Amino acid sequence: MKISRWISMAVVTAGLLLLFLFMVRSGCSGPASMVKVKDSLPESSAVQAKKSSKGAGQFLGAGSFPGQSQEPATGPIFLKAGEEPVLLSNISQAQDFILQAGQDFFSFSPEVELLEIAAKQDRRGNHFFKFQQGYKGLNVFNRQLVVQTNSNHELVMISGQLHGDIDIAVHPQLAETEALHQAFNQLNSLPLQEPELAGKPELLIHIVDEQPVLAFLAEVTYQTEKAEAKLPPQLVPQAQGYRHEHLLVDANTGELLAQIAIPY
Repeated sequence: MKISRWISMAVVTAGLLLLFLFMVRSGCSGPASMVKVKDSLPESSAVQAKKSSKGAGQFLGAGSFPGQSQEPATGPIFLKAGEEPVLLSNISQAQDFILQAGQDFFSFSPEVELLEIAAKQDRRGNHFFKFQQGYKGLNVFNRQLVVQTNSNHELVMISGQLHGDIDIAVHPQLAETEALHQAFNQLNSLPLQEPELAGKPELLIHIVDEQPVLAFLAEVTYQTEKAEAKLPPQLVPQAQGYRHEHLLVDANTGELLAQIAIPY
C-alpha cells in the first residue's frame, strides 16, 4: 500500500511539473500576459497614455475633460476639468495648454493664434486668463476664451468660443474706402450725409454661418431722417435719426455683413 501511494504521488508531482513547464514555454505566466495585453492596445490609446505621462501644462491629458466632446471647435466652449490635475501657474502656461489642447482635442488648425488680453485674480485666489483668437496677425471678431484655475493653480474650467478651422487669404481685394462706400449704400436707414469714421477701420476675420470671412470693422456715426413719432427726452438722439454703429464689411466684395448699434 505504501509503495502504491508513493507511486501515485510521484505521478501527480511529475504531471504538475510538466504542466508548469508547458505554461512557461507557451508564455502564459502572469507578467508575460500583461505585456501582451498592453502591446495589443489600439494605437490611439497608446498615444493618449503617452500624452498623459508628459506632465500637466504641456500636453492635454486623456482625462482632462472626461466624457466631454468638442470637435470641431466652432460653437461655444464650456469644459470642466476632470480628476487628472493640470497645473497652469501663469497666463503663458495657459496659452501653451490651450494651443496644445486645440490640436489634440478640438482639431484646431496650426494657424490658430491666442493673444493674451488679461490675467486677473479674485479674493478666493482663483485666476482668470483671457485670450483673443487671432489668425495670421488678425483678430477673429467675437472669438475669445477664458481659462480659470483655482488657488492651487489647477485647471477648473475653460469657456468662450473659438473657430478652429480657418484657412483664407488675409489680403483684401478692395481698399477700405471702396468697401465702406459700397456698404454705406446698404445701411438699414440711408444716411443724409456720408457716415463719419471714428478711427481707422480694422481688418479682421469675421465668422458668418460658420465660415470665416475677411472683413473691415468700422465705427461710424451718421444722421438719418427725423422720426415722426414723439419720444421721451432721453431718446431724442434716436428721434433725430442719429446713429452710432459698428459695421462689418466684406473686404473682398463690399457686402455689409453686420450692423451693430453701439449703446450710449
